[in-house]
Amino acid sequence: MDVPGTQLPCRGLYALAAAPEGVGTRTEERGPIMARRRFAFGLRLPLGAVVLFAALWLAAPGWSAPRNHFDPGGLSIVAVSNRHPDLVSGGEVLLRVSTRSAVPARRVRITLNGFDVTSEFTARPDGTLLGLVSGLSDGRNVVRAELGRRFGRRAGAELVVVNHPITGPVLSGPQQEPFYCQTTAFGLAPATPPECSAPTQVSYQYMSTSGAYKPWPSAGTPSPPYPSDLASTTVNGRLVPYIVRLEQGTIDRGVYQIAALYDGRTPSPYTSDGSWNERLVYTFGGGCNSGYHQGTSTGGVLNAAPGPGGEDLFLSQGYAVASNTLNVLDNNCSIPISAEAAMMTKEHFIDEYGPVAHTIGWGGSGGAIQQYGIADAYPGILNGIIPSISFPDPVGATLNVVTDCRLLDNYFAGHAGYTLTQETAISGFGFYSTCPSWDSSFANRIQATASATPPFRPPFPAIRTRSGTRPPTRTG
Repeated sequence: MDVPGTQLPCRGLYALAAAPEGVGTRTEERGPIMARRRFAFGLRLPLGAVVLFAALWLAAPGWSAPRNHFDPGGLSIVAVSNRHPDLVSGGEVLLRVSTRSAVPARRVRITLNGFDVTSEFTARPDGTLLGLVSGLSDGRNVVRAELGRRFGRRAGAELVVVNHPITGPVLSGPQQEPFYCQTTAFGLAPATPPECSAPTQVSYQYMSTSGAYKPWPSAGTPSPPYPSDLASTTVNGRLVPYIVRLEQGTIDRGVYQIAALYDGRTPSPYTSDGSWNERLVYTFGGGCNSGYHQGTSTGGVLNAAPGPGGEDLFLSQGYAVASNTLNVLDNNCSIPISAEAAMMTKEHFIDEYGPVAHTIGWGGSGGAIQQYGIADAYPGILNGIIPSISFPDPVGATLNVVTDCRLLDNYFAGHAGYTLTQETAISGFGFYSTCPSWDSSFANRIQATASATPPFRPPFPAIRTRSGTRPPTRTG
């Protein structure tokens, strides 16, 4: 998930395949049940009697046996903020508990690691329960939903949630070091490496009638009287004040930004903001470099793209916009790291604002490469992509070619006897010199620790000795 870190792509790619509603849950029941062999309540029975007994048992109202499990009440638990509950981060997760339409939600009791958290859930118009469960321990957590006893039995569903630190990593592998913090570039408090965490900061801006964003003129949350030049915009057919809530903080060791129109209420996963259209745009920046630093820019959240009349294309229509410095390929040229940062940032957004209808990727060049790579190898983080300044085959013809050429160069260097003609034929290029060129130009940037030295030298603290203070010795 969610969203502060530069990690190494040492685990390779994984596929977040589409999962049906309720994936990850285990439905169970407790009480006297038949054994798989021809026994019932400890008595040996003829096969026909066993079948008849089972049919009569399953005919009771409110019972079913999917996949050889009785399921009274039809309970299921689904992670909303991250479709993969084993990849959750930040100590909290938004969950949905569903029952059959005939079973009232008030009968459900929900626990986290044995502690009752039912009060964190609210009933939704569709009959489900939605709850932001916090206090997750790092590692394995068990969420259970149970119904009261019926016919001497208890129905239950279980979801295992694996929580990871908000600083990461979740899926990308060991993190890059040294790592230089740059939180102050966003007006955040100075941070300490290598985690580079800083307190979250919320500020407000408004679109003026002149067509430019301006800082909100007073401290605190916006309230009437509003500035005389405050513009308005139309969202879902309703005219709303053009006030933007800008949130900045650190997730996965990167700095994240979230911008959304503000309707005067604190964001809540239970009540949708009246100025938000329940859709998210996630932006990606270009370039390609190896990192060692947090970065001073994200893919952009304010004026990320101009509309037909020059207006902010996304915010003016009610979209929320999010990004992270690790989603700028020039800060860290790694698809697994970018995917992780996007997943964690998006998860945090949903925990805060509630379920999203869909998430759209946006960005050009290196930003396009990230969208293609994430959509291809990590489905579900982005539901649609809008790449620009693109490539004929951005995954196969760019980053994959770089890694292939590194492998070929290393292989040929250690296995003498191949002619230049053979090497060229194996590479698939018209000239084999293309491969060493790709290798030397980009291979070190894709694998974060392969670069010889950081792109710049962060300041080191002075070293105190018996004779006083001297500057540290720098090597490399």
